[in-house]
Amino acid sequence: MNRPRWLVLCIGNPSRGDDALGPLFAERLAHWAEGRTLPVDLTILSEYQCQIEHVLDLAAADLALFVDAGTGGDIALTPLAPRRDHSLTSHSLSPACLLALAAELGYGPHEAWLLVMRGEMFELGAPLGAAAETRLAAALRQVCAGLQAVSLSSAASTASPIPVVESLVMPGCMMSPVRLPLSSTDLIDISSKSDSLPRSKL
Repeated sequence: MNRPRWLVLCIGNPSRGDDALGPLFAERLAHWAEGRTLPVDLTILSEYQCQIEHVLDLAAADLALFVDAGTGGDIALTPLAPRRDHSLTSHSLSPACLLALAAELGYGPHEAWLLVMRGEMFELGAPLGAAAETRLAAALRQVCAGLQAVSLSSAASTASPIPVVESLVMPGCMMSPVRLPLSSTDLIDISSKSDSLPRSKL
């Protein structure tokens, strides 16, 4: 039986304080999942922003999870629907607009979610704040539990009950995608940082 294909697309600039929440989420999720056996085929991408090319990544996914920093409540994990918006004509796309383009081309995943962790400091060269670090660890525990259950609905029920907020898109150059075929069966402590993000291609 084929395992469902999950894509985790993490957005952010690691050099801009709490905007590093997305890239660090990708790094630590990969560290947690490396060498384990998950009930899903997991691909993790870390990018500065969503681009139209990511439509092709969505084409290979049954479920897509977008991860970013925002300015709303502490943590929001909510279903995401395709929606065209003003970002369609900009240099970067919102997750909802990217889903809309994918759907129009017949590439959309069956299910999509948006995970937003609140950030407070986005200055160039600033480190990740202590409060953002706490939110990152909590969000990782929720998503890891969802991966094991093959459902983000259960993980969402434990997230902060706050509205969806718009993700922040910081300017910057595109990073090369990090693609990891990963797996896991038991939950481990993912609060510690990994020294480097394992890199491999599907």
